[in-house]
Amino acid sequence: MITDLAKNNIANCYNDEVKKVRVNGNIVIDAFVIKAVDNDTLTIEFDVPNTVISITKLETLDADNNILGTSNLYVTISNDTRFKYQLKVGN
Repeated sequence: MITDLAKNNIANCYNDEVKKVRVNGNIVIDAFVIKAVDNDTLTIEFDVPNTVISITKLETLDADNNILGTSNLYVTISNDTRFKYQLKVGN
């Protein structure tokens, strides 16, 4: 079984790698309100551009735009939305 310390270390490494998020395959966001690890959970919070009416796919990217993770989802967006995305290491 992986320990809580190891999970936290993995979450911190992932946090260091994530430099951007890409929304719906084409909107890249690199300015985060929050990007931090608490225990084994990475939280990324960002403002969604007002041109987005829904989020159907969210990708985390490294500095070279390599995809680190992908989530398919459906979230409708209304004016001036701040989106909070959490990634938990382990279960």
